[in-house]
Amino acid sequence: MQRKILILIPLLFAIFFFGARSMYAEETPGFGFSKNTVTLSKEYPASGESVEIRAGIFNDEKQTIKGILSFYDGTLLLGARDFTIDPGTKVETAVDWKATPGDHKISAHMSEIKTISSRGEVAAYSVEQTDTDTVAFFVPQTVKSMNSLLAEGDAAVSDTKTNVVNALAKSETSLAGKASSFIGGIENFRTEQAEKFGQKEIDVQTLINERNKLDDAINKEQAQVDPDTFKEKTYVDPDKGQPFKRPLALVKLYYYKTVYFIFDHPIVFYLVLLFIIFMILRFFYRLIF
Repeated sequence: MQRKILILIPLLFAIFFFGARSMYAEETPGFGFSKNTVTLSKEYPASGESVEIRAGIFNDEKQTIKGILSFYDGTLLLGARDFTIDPGTKVETAVDWKATPGDHKISAHMSEIKTISSRGEVAAYSVEQTDTDTVAFFVPQTVKSMNSLLAEGDAAVSDTKTNVVNALAKSETSLAGKASSFIGGIENFRTEQAEKFGQKEIDVQTLINERNKLDDAINKEQAQVDPDTFKEKTYVDPDKGQPFKRPLALVKLYYYKTVYFIFDHPIVFYLVLLFIIFMILRFFYRLIF
């Protein structure tokens, strides 16, 4: 009986040892996360700081494994990275994230996991744990100092002043350009009219001179024919002393001279223009009030 017991004890020990080893081998995965949680480059980041979120993956299988590792803040996707791990190696995948105020729950998730054989054959690979545990933390709102607020206010005021000055400069340039264009138009009108009436004055003066010469010839001819009864009728130009027999031509000549004088002299022209504008405004003022 004792002999049977002595034989049974080593047998039971061997069964227990190899069974435990087999159970341990089954429980230990050949691929997965190195840690159950992600790690942050800064444990307690401040608002606005750049943080690197990392997750490690190991591959103890005999084949290369590839997939996609995605990082989440709750349900918000922060970024995704492709990974490929050779047999017996580890990799660390990371994304950059800018911390924002409030509560955060950071985690990582593996998807589209496949094995690649030495022949290049690709096959789906099943993993029990595709998600890390969640790392929860709170990022407080950054309170700006009074000096920072004052500096921002000064910068805003400076920008506003610059914008106002630029707008006024553009407005002045635009108004100056319009005023210059308007005055230039008036000046062109004045010079054109001066040339026009100056030419008319010359034309009328030439016509009067020709008619005077003709009248002189006729008077001389009549005086020679009948010197006893001939009486010359003339009108004398008080300025030049030239006789002529058409007084309306002299009126026209004086009109053209006067108008030409006004348009040809800028000071006289603008004084007359201001007087006309004043009279028009005065008329409407009296009409309304």
